[in-house]
Formats: sequence, C-alpha cells, structure tokens
Amino acid sequence: MSCVRNAMALVLLVILAAAGPSAATNGFKVLHSFCKTCGNGTAAWKGLVADASGNLFGITFGGGDGHLGTAFELERSGNGHYSFQTIHTFYYDGAEGSNPYSSLIIDVHGNLYGGTLQGGAQGKGAAYELVKTDQGEWPAKVLHTFCSKSDCQDGDSPAVGLSYVGMTSGQPYDGHSPLYGTTTGGGRYHYGTAYELTLQDGKWTEQVIHDFCTHGDRDCADGNKPFSALLADASGNLYGTTSGPLGGVLFELIAKTWEEIPLYHFCQKAACSDGSSPIGNLAMDANGNIYGVTSQGGKIGACTSSFGCGTIFKLVPNGANSTLTTLHSFCQQSDCKDGRILFDGLIVDGRGNLFGTTDGGGGHDNDQYETGGGVVYELRGRRYKILHRFCSQAHCDDGANPNTELMMDGSGFLFGTTQDGGAYDGTYGGGVVFQLKP
Repeated sequence: MSCVRNAMALVLLVILAAAGPSAATNGFKVLHSFCKTCGNGTAAWKGLVADASGNLFGITFGGGDGHLGTAFELERSGNGHYSFQTIHTFYYDGAEGSNPYSSLIIDVHGNLYGGTLQGGAQGKGAAYELVKTDQGEWPAKVLHTFCSKSDCQDGDSPAVGLSYVGMTSGQPYDGHSPLYGTTTGGGRYHYGTAYELTLQDGKWTEQVIHDFCTHGDRDCADGNKPFSALLADASGNLYGTTSGPLGGVLFELIAKTWEEIPLYHFCQKAACSDGSSPIGNLAMDANGNIYGVTSQGGKIGACTSSFGCGTIFKLVPNGANSTLTTLHSFCQQSDCKDGRILFDGLIVDGRGNLFGTTDGGGGHDNDQYETGGGVVYELRGRRYKILHRFCSQAHCDDGANPNTELMMDGSGFLFGTTQDGGAYDGTYGGGVVFQLKP
C-alpha cells in the first residue's frame, strides 16, 4: 500500500503497452492507468483538482523521468474523454523538492500550488507553484523552502496541501490571498507547525502561526504532529487535526490572533469507540459542522485489530463545549466488506452527504496484498453505502488501494485516484484515475 513497498518491483519489467479508458460499470470508469516502470508517474497520490474547462490535475508520489514524482493533467475533450500528459517532473536536485505528497489547489488563472515532502534546498520539502507558460510548459516557482531557519523553526516535511479562505465553498484560489498549511516536524518544539504564506510585492513570506506541543510539555494538550490540511471557515478561522498525543486532537486557530483552542481529544470513550488517530482532511457543511475520519478506534465489529478500524465523525464546533458524534465505524461487515484502513478525509456535497475512500477492505481480496482493494463510500445521515469496491475487475484493472480525498464536479461526478492496480498486469500497475457517478 505504500509507495516504498511498491518501488520494490520497479526494476523487474518495462511494460510498453498503452492503457486507454475502461468501459463504465455501474457508473465507474477508469480514465487513466499508471505504470510503475513507465515515465508517466506511479502511485497516484491524494486528490484531484479541476479548472473551469473540466481538465483534471493531480500528482504522483514516484515515477517520471526523475523517479521522484510528477504532476499531470487529464485534458477533457467535448465527448467526455480525457487525454493524459505529464506537465512537471520532480527531481532530487530540484529547488521545489521531490516526492510531492500533498493535494494541489488551483487559482483563477489555472496555476497550481502544492508541497513536497522531501528535497528542496534543505532537503525538508518546499511549497511551490506551477505556472503554465504560453508555450504550454509548467515550470515550478518556489514559495518557501522549509527548514530554512535555524533548527527548522519554520517547520519541516509538509505532508498535506495548502488551503485558503473560500476553499470550502468551492471557489478557486484568487492567487494573492494568504495560504495556510501544516508541517509534521520542526517548529519551536519539534512537533510540527501551522504556517501562513503571504504575498507582498511579488515575494512570498512564510510565518509560523502555531508551534505544536506548546512549551514542549509532555501532555501536548494542543496536539502534536499535524497530519491534515487546515480547513478555513468564512471568517478565516482554521481547523485541523493532530495525530497525537494519545488519540489525537481536533483544534481551532482563531483568525488573526491564531490562538489555538483544542475542540476535541479523541479516545475519550471506552475502547476508543469515539475514534483515535484522526487522519486526512476535514470537511465543513453549510451549517459550519465539521466532518472527518479516524484511522483507528470505533466499534470493533469484524475488525481484527484491537485498536479498531476507524470511524467517520461529526463535530459541532463550540470551543471547549464542542460535541462529537460518531456516525460510522468501519469493518462492521465480515471480511471488512464495508472497507477499512483510512488514509484520507471526506468531502461533503450541498445536501450534506459525505463521500470518501478506504485504502483496504471491500471484500475483493484478490489484490496483491490480499487485504482488499478498498472502497468508495457514501454516507447519507447514518445510511452507509458502498459505491464501488476496488479490485472488482480482473487483475484489479479498476485500480486498488485509493489514498485520496475525492473531488466532485458540478454535475455530481466523483473523481479520485488509486495507488495500485490498473491496466498494467499484476505488480506493475501504478494506480488509476477514476470517475464515478453516485
């Protein structure tokens, strides 16, 4: 399921056959298959973004000419077909870093913004912008190189994407407002940071707005090692989660003052039935309620892990009086047919319905790891529904192991990526880009 594990097979064979879109089955369609030994990238990672014309953009964690990841475009034609092209390749010595790990955002001009987990001038990652030229090229512009301050007090290793005010309502980024993000390490206490990027006179400046594990206390009541993007509400308040301590924390940063308020500490209930280790991006509905997932905890059910197989939760933010409700616990069906193993968060549509993916489970254990290929799911209120079980096609041609937040277009189509599977046989499948109509 990890790119490191996938890379073990890269030198075995070169697959030369091209892969075209598959036929739709129950609303599901593969738009592109990646290959672990081809130059178009491997292990499609995180979510997709779309421009005003419906063209899709995303990143791969590995592969490409530099073997350290790519950015790609799927250009949409009038008949609903997509043509694939690699628009940027990441290299070890590239100033923008290597191994892009975070989802992209797109601005009103069609430029793309993201972050790399490694590389850059200090080897600790960078925030970058890809600007399309009139010649159709996509050179990278570095917004900030992490660990550029003494003792990495500006943070290091950003593992999630950038966000901005207006993002939750579906507005494209305006290209000049502040951008927000988190790092998993660095900062004053070495437990990660929340940061702001501001543009002035054509130059980007990074400022840490919160150092996690304030004062370096053992309890880390404000959380440590954030592993989710920041979610901004209409007033500019920011919300996010941390992986520790204990069960993790869901927090709020008050706009402008950046005072941090822990809204909920997970694993408060017996056997962590309220969830543990929140992961992935949060979502917000029109009423300001916050939704997310945990990678552990919840009701045990059929889950063979003593830590639980994760949950979907809803939080009504109200400072120290915030309330959390568990909406669903994963692996309640035999063989985890309802999915298990969560790596990323949710999206919410205009009616308040939730959509997401699991990396494993689903009941189709013919994937190469025999853990199940994962699922796409929908939650309407408390009604949980599987929209697609991966590895349902021969050789997992439909993909396997999605590690992505989904994207929904104006027509209600869902788009996402998987790390494994696809039209290239067996262990050589490098993942897919898929489309699904709920």
